[in-house]
Amino acid sequence: GARAPARSPGGAAAMLVLPALSKRRGTKNRPAASEERTAAEEMVASGSDSGMKPGSSNKAKRGKQVWHNLVRTFSKHSTKTMRDFAIIDSQVNGFNAEVELPALAMEAEGLSAFCMPQELLDWEPPEEAISMQFRGGEVERRVHCNTELTKEELDKLATMREISQAQGQTLMPSLATAATRYLTRARGDPRRAFRDLQATQEWRREYFKDGPIECSSMQEELAHGIVYFVGRDRLMRPALMIRPSRIPPAWYSDKRAAQERLVRLLVFCIEYMMRFMILPGRVEGGVALMDMGGLSLSQVPLGPLRSILTILSSHYVNRVFKFYLVNLPPSLSMTLSFGMKLLTDRQRQKLCVVRNVEELQQEFALHQLEEDMGGTRPALDRFYPFALPPGPFEARASSGPRHDAVPNLHEAISDRCALGQVWNPALSREENLRPDLLEVAQDMCAMKFGRPPLQT
Repeated sequence: GARAPARSPGGAAAMLVLPALSKRRGTKNRPAASEERTAAEEMVASGSDSGMKPGSSNKAKRGKQVWHNLVRTFSKHSTKTMRDFAIIDSQVNGFNAEVELPALAMEAEGLSAFCMPQELLDWEPPEEAISMQFRGGEVERRVHCNTELTKEELDKLATMREISQAQGQTLMPSLATAATRYLTRARGDPRRAFRDLQATQEWRREYFKDGPIECSSMQEELAHGIVYFVGRDRLMRPALMIRPSRIPPAWYSDKRAAQERLVRLLVFCIEYMMRFMILPGRVEGGVALMDMGGLSLSQVPLGPLRSILTILSSHYVNRVFKFYLVNLPPSLSMTLSFGMKLLTDRQRQKLCVVRNVEELQQEFALHQLEEDMGGTRPALDRFYPFALPPGPFEARASSGPRHDAVPNLHEAISDRCALGQVWNPALSREENLRPDLLEVAQDMCAMKFGRPPLQT
C-alpha cells in the first residue's frame, strides 16, 4: 500500500533529530551509526526476512530482499516529525535551539529514484566548488558544513553565539547550522549576520505557520513545467529549470495570486533540493537556468521575479551559485539592464547570459540537459516526480546515463546527515568531516551490487 506522507522540517535540510555537537549530545531516539551498521551486518549475515539461509550465495535474493530490508532499517524514522520526539537537544551549533517547523510533507511516489546519485557519496569537491572569488578579491564560501572553517570564521561564529546568548534568542536547527552562510552574506559582520538569521526565522515562522507544503497540493503547478529540476552540472550541483513562458495566461488575471503560486513553486523546489539532493561537505546548493525564449516584454513576470530574488538572497542564502539566462530576446536587453539593478554585486557576478546553448555543454554532461538547452534529452512532458537522470556528470560527456546506477539512495541519508554540522574544534577531524550515517548509503551500494558505489 501507499506510505503515509513523510513530513520533513525545512531549512538547510529537513531534520527529525537534531545534530549533536559532540558524542555526549546524542538523542535517545536514534541508535548510533555503529549500532545501525551492526544491525545491517547481522541482517545480511542471517538473511533476516529474506528466506535466505545464513551464508547463502543467492545474490538475486540478497540484491532484492536485503536491499529493501536496509531501506526500512535506515529510513524507519522518516515518517516522523520533530514533534514525535520528546527529547530534543537544547543546543545546536552552540545556539539555543527551538523546534523546527516542517517545510515539506512528501510522499514516496514524489521522490526521484536518482535525486541522490551514487557519485555524490564519494565526491571530493574541487576548490572552485568550495569557494568563489569575486572581482575585487572578495571570497564567498559555498561549502559550510562538515568542512574545516578558518580561525577568523570560527571567531566570528563564536561572536554570533555570544550575541544570541545575550539576547536570550533561540534558533531553529536548520538556521543554527546555516550561521556561517549569513556571515558570508554579511561580509563577516556577526551582528548583521545574526539579525539576518532572525529575519529568516521570522519569515519561516510566518510562511510555514499553517503547516508544511504538501507535495500533493503542488501537482497542478508542477504539471505546467514552469519550474523543475532537470539534472546536475559537472560540479554535481542540482540544476533548476525555470521557463516563464509556460505560465498559464489565466494566471496573469490575478498578478498577486500568480506571484504567490510562483514563489510557492520556488520554495517547494529549494526545500526539496536541500533535503533530498545535496550532501553537506560535498554539494550544498545548485544552479538555475532560466529560459527567456518566447517571452514578450509584457510577459516578463517582474513582480514574481523580484519576490523570488528577494527570498533567495535573504532566506536561502548561498543556495543558488550560478544563474544562467538562456534564449534572451534582443527586445529584453533593456529589461535585463533594469533587472540587474535589483541584484546585489555578488548576484550580478553569478549571472551568466548564454548566447548559444552549446555553451552549456562546458558545464553539463549532454544527457543532463534537454535538447533545446544543448543536451541530448528529448523535451520533457512530465515534470514531477522530477525526471533526474543518473550520472556521469562530467562536462560534455556523451555516453548517456549509466546503466548500473543505484536507485533510491536518498532513503539511506538520515535527516541528521542531510542537515550537516558546523565544524567543531572539540571533535576529531574524522568526526567533523564525515556526515552522520553517510556510510550507510555506501553500504547499501555495496550490499546491492557487492561493490563500493563507484567501482565498476
